[in-house]
Amino acid sequence: LKTLSKIADPEFPSLWFAQDAAGALWKLDISTLHTRKAPERLATFHSGSVNGIDVCPVSPLACSVSSDGCVRVQNFDLKLLICSEKMLSGGSSILWAPATIDEKLTTLIVGCSDGVVRIMLVTKKSDAQYQWTSQSLLDHCEEIYEQQRYSLPATTKHLDVQLSLKEALKPHTKSVSSMMINKDGSLLATGSEDGNVFLFARGDSRYSPIGYIEMPSAIASLQWKPSTNTTLLCCCTEGECSEMVVPDKPSGGNSETFCLQLPDIKSFNFTSIKQRLRKEEEDARLAAEAEERRKKKEEEGEASDGEEDTEEKKEAEASDEPEKGEEEEDGDEEKEDEEDVEEIDTSQGKVLFGCYADDAPDTFILSVGGFDAGYIYHCRFETAENEAPNEPFSASSLPQIEENKDTAMTTGFFSGSYFFAGTNNGMLRVHETTVDKEGVFKINFDSTWSLSMHDVTAAVHHVEISHDGKYLLSSGSDSNFFIYKFGGDVSRLEERIAKAAEEQRAKAEAEKAAAGLVEDLSSVRDIDDPSAYSIEEAKQKAEHDRRVKLAEKKKLETKRAVELLRREFRTLFGRDEALPGHMRLSKLDFQMDPLIQKEVEKTVEEKIDTLHREFAWESERTKLQLQKLQDRFKANVETEKIVLVAFSKQTEVSTFRLVRPPSEVIALAECTFGAQTSSVLQDMTKRGL
Repeated sequence: LKTLSKIADPEFPSLWFAQDAAGALWKLDISTLHTRKAPERLATFHSGSVNGIDVCPVSPLACSVSSDGCVRVQNFDLKLLICSEKMLSGGSSILWAPATIDEKLTTLIVGCSDGVVRIMLVTKKSDAQYQWTSQSLLDHCEEIYEQQRYSLPATTKHLDVQLSLKEALKPHTKSVSSMMINKDGSLLATGSEDGNVFLFARGDSRYSPIGYIEMPSAIASLQWKPSTNTTLLCCCTEGECSEMVVPDKPSGGNSETFCLQLPDIKSFNFTSIKQRLRKEEEDARLAAEAEERRKKKEEEGEASDGEEDTEEKKEAEASDEPEKGEEEEDGDEEKEDEEDVEEIDTSQGKVLFGCYADDAPDTFILSVGGFDAGYIYHCRFETAENEAPNEPFSASSLPQIEENKDTAMTTGFFSGSYFFAGTNNGMLRVHETTVDKEGVFKINFDSTWSLSMHDVTAAVHHVEISHDGKYLLSSGSDSNFFIYKFGGDVSRLEERIAKAAEEQRAKAEAEKAAAGLVEDLSSVRDIDDPSAYSIEEAKQKAEHDRRVKLAEKKKLETKRAVELLRREFRTLFGRDEALPGHMRLSKLDFQMDPLIQKEVEKTVEEKIDTLHREFAWESERTKLQLQKLQDRFKANVETEKIVLVAFSKQTEVSTFRLVRPPSEVIALAECTFGAQTSSVLQDMTKRGL
């Protein structure tokens, strides 16, 4: 149990609410009477950081995954938990597969902290081979919800839903930080903290690995370019961003590794410009203040035109002194600001996420934490017009929530005419987006809707909008998963919603006619060993085993050839021995070259000497260990225990194992009773008395 809270009801003084470490909420009766009630579990929640959420493309269904390894599916329109499944490792990201991958729209792709990617299906509990369709699952939820709503215990049924594992892959060795499916569903890209981007091609029923691209640092985010199916944007935590055209199917040309060498990669290495931006903002602020003071003086000068010249001179002289004082104060403030700047860590922050702009796909935005927090950076890849690709061409300042602490956006995406984002202080923000006449994409931070729901010390990990644009969902590191009704203008989403609805209606008949049966999932094996080989490690291991096998085969063939030569030599040597003495060859005649024999003997001596030197330290260590054991258990023993056993009778006689008195005791005896007493004591000890 983590927390306890007493129910404020005088009629039930012994009832308490409790929350355990697994995320469940309980009602406990802690009375000592025999009539006390059994513990009742009221609800279950995530117990760890909710690292990923996603929504069904055509229905009010959502999935979430947390660091405790729990995957949950729920109907956020009915506020009903449909099913949950505990994985063997913590979850780090999740995707709800679109209709291009699964026409039933009940497939989840989960990335885990141990580098495993698990593909799960929403199936029946009573029949794991029956996969629900999104529409039939909604109908089933509504039926159960109505029964629970009207409290019909005689007829109430439980949801016949569970998550079944379809496939388990291990493309990475560290946590899977980002996953994206391209527009037509043919490619799945996964990014990890190990700095690799792995690509999979969708087959008939399984994903086949294409290969991986090595990146300079851990992957912060991935996104497919909106206008293509094979162009991928990859943003790394250390500021390296790449736009690459990836293959859409396995090549099969390299049997040694899955590593891909892509020819066309556009690179952008983020360089901090915050100090320059701060200086420009400070200069603009000082210029505005100077302009305001100038206008104020002009107004005061116009009001004092009717006064005498002497009074004007006095006022001018008096006004000069405050100006000097103000200049001195401004100088002191600038010095203090400079001192404060020197104390701040100006090292470049980590990239939190990056994404394309919907209306300007040739540009992308970056959100950076640490020192560079407080801005959204607009960037382009290197082009003929862009000669400085490593610096953002513009930046938008974020509203500062806390004093002396810049706000950083930890996640965000564009949808319609809005930019949805979550911050590092638990706030959810929605901004309008515009494109100016020059085609430059801009986020309007003046027009903002914000809500602080998550804990101020917790970062918002993920933000999503429902298929119809009416709900907004957010999750954070505080274990919370919130759902909001969104009342914004969704006119820009109508086309997408109408298209999805049309696709859903077109597939409705096929869903009704098609059987929900899938292949037998009972034989699917999960990856339960954290140290299991990744896909690349398994391929390298297989290649290593193949090379070892070839080497062993070649070694065996060489041994056979040498053995044949030895047999032939022994045959010739035997024939030579059978000849008369004057016709025999001497042993020196069998040596092809005496230098070769000497070289072989020298090599053997060197190897023996090397072995002696290699084992010298180990030999000395074992000797010291033996000496320590002897000093500890044998050096202070005067006589060992000796047992004399009779054969004819069951009789035995033994001595005692006696320990020699310490030298301090013998010295004390000599000082006290003299040397004679000490010798007597030693003699008695030897005799066992």
